[in-house]
Amino acid sequence: MQIDEGALDQAIASGRFSGVVAVDTRSDSLFERCTGLANRAFKTRNSRTTRFGMAGGSMIFTSAAVLSLVDAGLLTLSTRVRTLVGDDIPTLDPAITVEHLLSHSSGLSDYLDDLDHWHPADYLLPAAPQVLAETVGYVPELNRRRQLFPPGARFSYSDYGFIVLALVIERVTGRGFHDIVREKVFQPAGLTRTDYLRSDELPANAAIGYLEDAGERTNIFHLPARGNGDGGCYTTVDDLRSFWRALLAGEIISAELVEQMIHPRWDIPEEGLRHGLGVWLHPTSVGVIADGCDAGVSMRSIYSPLTGETATVLGNTSEGATPIAQALLALFG
Repeated sequence: MQIDEGALDQAIASGRFSGVVAVDTRSDSLFERCTGLANRAFKTRNSRTTRFGMAGGSMIFTSAAVLSLVDAGLLTLSTRVRTLVGDDIPTLDPAITVEHLLSHSSGLSDYLDDLDHWHPADYLLPAAPQVLAETVGYVPELNRRRQLFPPGARFSYSDYGFIVLALVIERVTGRGFHDIVREKVFQPAGLTRTDYLRSDELPANAAIGYLEDAGERTNIFHLPARGNGDGGCYTTVDDLRSFWRALLAGEIISAELVEQMIHPRWDIPEEGLRHGLGVWLHPTSVGVIADGCDAGVSMRSIYSPLTGETATVLGNTSEGATPIAQALLALFG
């Protein structure tokens, strides 16, 4: 990989970026920048070991957990979801399958569908942040979701679809979503600094999310107290590198399901990306991508199965990582 350090530094300097950028081979670091503060009140600087929120980037963990249950014979991609969660969401379209949810083609409406223009401070949660610390807290809102189009007709990004997947995991296993992801994904991949941290009890090595590039206002009232199937996990650049390697090596799910996961199902021109099963894909190469943006969080991680190279940006502001994410994408062709 040829890295234009000047171009990356320019992307970092184009905004008041706060976070970490890392480009690594299997054994070496090619590029690293740590800028800004993880905690502005205490002047704690971001570092490579800082744990950052992932927003929707952690849908990759939900997807891997669901597919591990497919490997175990507890689900299939064609399983009709209402057969599993009908007591919780009787309004759910009976035609929606696990594959529809993973590929964002369920037609289930999303919370941003009702907003003409998104701003990090605009969105009000459907319940108190503490209520949404558990999957069951979303059930009343899931029953209010409407069907936008027939399942499988087209791509439409849906956070609520991945909350439904978290509920599927809980109903199939009889255990909590967070525990299953730790057991099926984090442990096999050796992720020691990745977890669904509560925003009201963050450890000292976790970055606080800030709504703006400057100022002290945090995202604590704009996100659930703990992440769920649609995102909100915390991680580090090194844990993401470990995750990609374990996933593509078949250490989390079988090689056959890895191929299913990274097989392009939708071309998304407006995003400049493609999409598989719960994972974004490079528009032209074989790169796999986790991407997330929310109040006080912006990130992207890209991995090449061919070369083992990883490029990741993790930021603790709402949009600070965006120009860097585009610059990193260009490194992969």
